[in-house]
Amino acid sequence: MRRARSVDAAAEFLRLTDGLTAGDPQLTLFRSITSRLAVDPVAYPGHRLWVVEDGGGPVAAALRTPPFHLLLAGAGSAMEELARELRAGGVEVPGVNGPLGPAERFAAAWLRDGGSAEVRMRLRLHRLDRLEPVPEAPGTMRPITPDEHELLAGWLAAFAVEVGLQGGPDALARTLRERADRPLGLMVWDDGGRPVSLAGSDTSVPGWARVGPVYTPPELRRRGYATALVAALTAALMEAGAELCLLYTDAANPTSNAVYRRIGYQPAGDAVELDFRQ
Repeated sequence: MRRARSVDAAAEFLRLTDGLTAGDPQLTLFRSITSRLAVDPVAYPGHRLWVVEDGGGPVAAALRTPPFHLLLAGAGSAMEELARELRAGGVEVPGVNGPLGPAERFAAAWLRDGGSAEVRMRLRLHRLDRLEPVPEAPGTMRPITPDEHELLAGWLAAFAVEVGLQGGPDALARTLRERADRPLGLMVWDDGGRPVSLAGSDTSVPGWARVGPVYTPPELRRRGYATALVAALTAALMEAGAELCLLYTDAANPTSNAVYRRIGYQPAGDAVELDFRQ
C-alpha cells in the first residue's frame, strides 16, 4: 500500500530519492536542489520535502523551495497520494513543475474539489547527441568580470521578465552571485571588447552539465552570438569532463529550439509549469 509522508532531514531525503532521480535527465533540477540541501540545509529557506513509498521503497517525491512551485519526481500514478498528504497537512501549493505526465496527474488530484490550472510555461528538455559545427560569429567566449556584474544583473532581470520565470529577477540575481566565480558558471560572448550574449551552466550533478540561462539583449540578436556561445560553452563543458549536456527551452519558442538543434541538442522529454487558481 502506498503512503505519502513528509521528510525533515535533507540528507535522508537525498538517500531516499537517489534511486528515483539517478539516470533521469528530466530530474536534474530536482537532483541538483536535493544535493545542495543535503550539504547546506539552509540554502533554501522554508523548504519542504515529501516522499511516496510502497513496500519496495519510494516511488515518487516532491519538494518545495518557496516562492517556487512544487517540484515533482517519480511515478505519475503516485500523485493522488501525494496530493492527499499535502492537503491534509495544509500545505500551500500555488502551482507545480515537473515532467508532463506527473505534473498533470498531480494537478488533476489537487484540483479535484475546485479550482483550475493555467500553463505558465511548457518546457522541452534537450540533450546533446553530438556537437555539430556552427557558423562562426565575430568574437570569442570568456568568463564574466566583476565590473560587468551590474550590466549582467540587468540582462538576467530582463530575461526573467521575458520568459515569466518564477521568482523573477531575484532568483536570477542569486544565480549571478552563486555562479560568478565557478569555472564555466557564467560566460559571455565578447565582440569588440564588450559582452554581447550570456550563458550559464550548472554541474552540480556529477558527470552532467545543464546549460542555462541563455540571454542576448534584443538589439544584439540574430547575429549568431548565442549559437556560438552555447556551442563553445558545451564544448568546454565536455572538455572539462561532462558526459551529458542538457538544456531546457520554452517548447513554444521555435527560434530557440531550432538554434539548439543546429548545435546538436535533441528533444529528450517535455515538462510543464502550472499555476493553480482557486
